[in-house]
This record gives sequence, C-alpha cells and structure tokens, in this order.
Amino acid sequence: MKHISRFLSLMLVLLLLCGSALAEIPTWLHVDQLPLTDEPVKLKIACLVHNNSTDPLNSWTYEYIKQVMGVDIDLEYFYSASRNETIVMMMADGTLPDMIIACSLNANELTKYGTVEGKLLDLRPYINEENAPNLTAIYAEHPEYLNELVTPDGAQYSIGYINENSFGTTCFNMFYNYDWLEACGLSVPTTLDEFLEMLRAFKKYGEEQGIDGIAPFGGNSGAFNCTYLILNALGYDTSINYQWRGSCDTNICLRNGKIVMPAYDREVLPYYLNYLHTMYEEKLMEEDYYTLDIDTCKAHLAANRYGVFNIMPSIYTNIEQGRSWFGIIPMTSEYSDKAFWPNYSMQTIGAFVVSADTKYPELCVAFADHFYDPEYCQMFLNGYTGPSVNQPELFLGKTTGWYYDPINGITNDDYLAIKEKYQSYIFWRYDKLFLWGPGLFGVTRSEGPGVTHDENGNKFSAYEVEGKGETIMEKAKIRENTTIATQQQGIALYNCQSKYLIDEYTPTVCYFDEETTERIDELKTLVTEYATKELAKFVIGTRPLSELDDYFAEMDKLGAAEYVQYYADYYASMH
Repeated sequence: MKHISRFLSLMLVLLLLCGSALAEIPTWLHVDQLPLTDEPVKLKIACLVHNNSTDPLNSWTYEYIKQVMGVDIDLEYFYSASRNETIVMMMADGTLPDMIIACSLNANELTKYGTVEGKLLDLRPYINEENAPNLTAIYAEHPEYLNELVTPDGAQYSIGYINENSFGTTCFNMFYNYDWLEACGLSVPTTLDEFLEMLRAFKKYGEEQGIDGIAPFGGNSGAFNCTYLILNALGYDTSINYQWRGSCDTNICLRNGKIVMPAYDREVLPYYLNYLHTMYEEKLMEEDYYTLDIDTCKAHLAANRYGVFNIMPSIYTNIEQGRSWFGIIPMTSEYSDKAFWPNYSMQTIGAFVVSADTKYPELCVAFADHFYDPEYCQMFLNGYTGPSVNQPELFLGKTTGWYYDPINGITNDDYLAIKEKYQSYIFWRYDKLFLWGPGLFGVTRSEGPGVTHDENGNKFSAYEVEGKGETIMEKAKIRENTTIATQQQGIALYNCQSKYLIDEYTPTVCYFDEETTERIDELKTLVTEYATKELAKFVIGTRPLSELDDYFAEMDKLGAAEYVQYYADYYASMH
C-alpha cells in the first residue's frame, strides 16, 4: 500500500503553485471578463442538481451560464438518488461530458478514474494566474487545500467546494426545542444521562399537550439522522462535511486518539446499542426510524412531534415554529469526559472534474474559476439569491432580483407571489434559480453569523451575535428577532457549538493505490451493508443484544479489522 507523506505532499503543492508546464491560453478565451469566449464553443456538462429543482433547463443559473458567461452548454442533469449509478455509467461508456459538476467524487473515485483509468484531466497545467486567477489566489493563501486535492501521482484531478467561514457556524447541525425545555423546567443537557431524561420529559409533556405520535428524538436513519449526537458524547470524532445527514455508525472515526469504526468497536458498541434500544422501547424515537421516508419525516416535523432534530426546523416549516428551537451543547458520558465538536476541512474534493478528452481544457478550468470570483460567487447559493433588484442586467427573464425586507428578510417578489407552493423561500431558490445545492461547488464567504449586506451593499445583522443574557437559555431568546431560517441556524451553532470545535481531523481524504482501493471498496461494501442491517435489528429488538458476540464474529469474517487497519495505517503515516 502506497501512502503520500506530508513531505511529498508539500513538494507537490509547491510544484503546483509554481505552475510547471503551463498550458497556453487560446486567443478567443477571455478569463478576466464576461463573456468568457467570443467563439461559438459548446460544452457538455453533467451536473448533480438539487432535489427540489424541477426544471433545471429553465433555471436562472442555466441562463446565466449561456447569456452572461457566454458558454453554450448541453446540460445533462440528474439527482442524488441516481448519483452513483450515473457516475459509473458515464465512466464506463467512454463518452464523458467535458465537465462534471457537484458530484463530489471521493478519493477512491478520483484515483480510479484519474490515476488508474486516465479518464479525468490533470488540472495542474491549467490552474495559474492567467487561466484561473481566483483559484490560484485561494491556493496561494491556503496551500493546505492542495494537500487534499493532489493525488500521490502528483496530479490534481478535481477542484473542491470551499467554505471560507471562520465563525464556527458550519458545525454538525443539531437542535433542541427550547420551548419544551422551558416548559419541562430543564436546562440544556450536558451528559447522556441528562439527555435521556430530557427525552422522557419531552414525551410526557407532549402527551399532556395532546401531541399525536410524539417522538422526541426526531428524524430518520437515512436523511435526518441524529444519532451522531450520542456517538459524539461517547468520544467519537468524525470530520465529515457539516451537512452530513446520514448515520455515522460505519464512519471511520477517532476515539481516544485511535482510528476506529463505531460499528466494530467492541468496547463501546454494546453501550451505544443498548442506549438506542432503550430510546426505542420507551417510544422516545420514531417507531419506523430505519424505514421512514423523507417526506413523512418532514410532515412529522411540521406537526411538532419532534424535540431533537439535525436541521433548524424553520428551513422546512416556518420561522414562527423555528423560533422554538436553538442549538445543542456537546455532551459527555462515562466513555468520554471531554465535551467537543468535530471540525472538518474547509474544502471538499471532487466538486468539479474535467474529461481527459475535452477539446477545451482551458475554457473548462476558466469556467470553474468564475464561481470562485469574490465579485460573483455570492450569487450562487452562498448567502444571496442570484442578482439583487439593483442588477436588472442579470435578471435574464428569470427573476426580478432579491432585496432585504425587515419582515421577510432577504426575499424576492417572484417568490412572494407563489410562496404557498413552497415550504420556504430556500426551496423556491433551489427550484427557480440554482442548479446545484449548497456545499457542492464554488466558494462560500461569510463575515459572521447573521451578518450580510442588503441590496444596496449596506452591512446588517438580523440579531445580536452575543445574545441578551449570560446563559444559553437566555441567549436563545435572540431567536425572537430572527427572520431568516439560515441565519437562525447559524447563530444557534455559533453560540452553542463553535467554541467546542477541536483541531483534530480524521482521515477523510485518503488516496490509496489501485490494488488497495479495490480491496477497501470490497471490504466497505461487505462490512457496511451487514453492519447497517444488523445494528437496526439490535435497536428495534428483532435481534437480542445477547447476540453481539455473534455479530462481531461475523464482522471479523467479513474483514472489518482489515478495513479499519488500512485507515489506521494511513492516519499513522500522516502524523
């Protein structure tokens, strides 16, 4: 197994920044102006669009690319449910599009399709001050980003999504119903024992209030999974993207300085499963937690059945209901006496890749670079909503522009005219304005939680950053002043979680050689499929906890120890 050392990685970064073997810019490509090209060039683009986008070809972003950027595109779009099979099919049939956007190719996929099969373009010769000035500037300021993008063979096959948020509001999202806490006479729990008592109190309170089907521990296993809150209290640190909504049971984690997988941790897994089983038996969580579909889960949230959730509820319901909610505080347990919250890299990998066979590599990279431009990036799901009312030249027949309203916050008259058709303004944006979702491609820049600019460029904040009181419960009262769900979410995380962020990162970007990658993929499939299925059985009681020894024996046979060891060795080689 081959690993890339920190020394070698640094040398590769320096080589990339020096821009060796730079490509020559075509005369028809104008990187420093719009449109980018004055020749009729057509690019084929494959893009993972947001699940709420119903007609991507009629979106504002699609028209922006064609009319403003001057790039004629043939757009092939698909949704997250078909992401994996679509990538495999595109790579297999030999007819790759020029660019693939927002698919978040992982390290194994980049190694396979780039290093091994040669289907992806090495972007190094095309990222320089002339062809990609914005990315070049970002990499010069943050060379550590290249540390994750450059593979062991010295190539850069992808550009990553970058979140330049230094205010700690991009933590794992977890929230409590604070109105219920106050009604039950409780403080925010700081231990797992207190958390369980809170859930019991929530259930009793909900039943007394006549809330039908109350399930204090909200969500479902696949899309709105809150179980990491428990794993975290048990000491598991996993540095995945803060927008992760699924289970972390089979993630590679750090616990007590060692690489482990919760689903194969003989010391802690029995406690974890027993804790969840207790919650299930006492009906503190959804009866169909492991099978509940997304829409039903959202309906239960809107019906006020939940007291714990991993997204600020106002994003899916309304701001009035959302004001009942605020942030969690990381907890401790008998297995971990340190309250912490995991950090994550400010960059993801695989957000943008280019076909090795494209006829227009310089244009493809310049196209990507535009979405990292400080002047333009704010229009694409990074705090704003396309052009403002003061930019009529960018309406393109698709919008009338956003503006700040004291009552509705940042809004748009187009949305207000049909707002009853959407859960919230955010989902109207996903449907009518944008192609890809947040955190998938481009760069996000923030001046702080709740701090933004109105349509005239004046800075404003919808609420006080430090709150009105000394305790978390009192600080939560600032929710009364919020008008925007995402700002409400950001201030909750800022006040409750960011100060607990640690500097230790788990190995989330690991480039292995071809043979090792194939073996890891094989083991991952076997181990995670079995563990996911069996852990659910233990929780709901269809398999007794007395059979845990048999479970671990089967995990041994499937190669769980070998699977975890690959990551342990990689982590050791990097430290």
